[in-house]
Amino acid sequence: MTNLFGDNIDPPKAKGYSSIYKTLGASNHCDYDREANDLYCTHPSAVEALCDLETFSPTIWEPCAGLGHISQVLRSRGYKVRESDILTRGRNIQKLDFLLCDEHFDGDIITNPPYKIATSIIRRAMEVVTEGNRVAMWLRILYLESLERKQLFEEYPPQQVWISSKRIPCAMNGDFEHISSSAQGYMWLIFQKGCRDETKIGWF
Repeated sequence: MTNLFGDNIDPPKAKGYSSIYKTLGASNHCDYDREANDLYCTHPSAVEALCDLETFSPTIWEPCAGLGHISQVLRSRGYKVRESDILTRGRNIQKLDFLLCDEHFDGDIITNPPYKIATSIIRRAMEVVTEGNRVAMWLRILYLESLERKQLFEEYPPQQVWISSKRIPCAMNGDFEHISSSAQGYMWLIFQKGCRDETKIGWF
């Protein structure tokens, strides 16, 4: 282990832990189990739009890094990015089950979480970041529904909801060449630790 930013880091998974987090890189529009290497990636245009709309901490953690589509855009915008995932997929990133993480991170978290465990990812992210830092999640708009999420939003009111006016696709294994559109509407859901202001909604 050399640093917090994925350089030659490959810590072992906790013993005896059988995690539903195995689909960490998968698209959050999937409601059923996926194989570990069947991941869906975030279109770079969604991240470019987020960077145009918001300014984040100079240091960002991408805990569901997949093939690095989010991280690449963030780095191109001048952010220092720590990448981790439950699978490295041959990439030089930190191997880490974020749901088991108990550290504190003085920066912002930006990711596209697996839909089935998105609430758990959000809760853990809000526990991990320090007061005043932010968490941005790329999620389908339907995530705003349900009693479980109502409880989450009461505990952690979103600071900002940015709704995509276009159907931006996610691509299995990052194969965007064979995907032209999406059947789902997506949004950036942004939280700030300690913020209790009324949620703002906008479109891009």
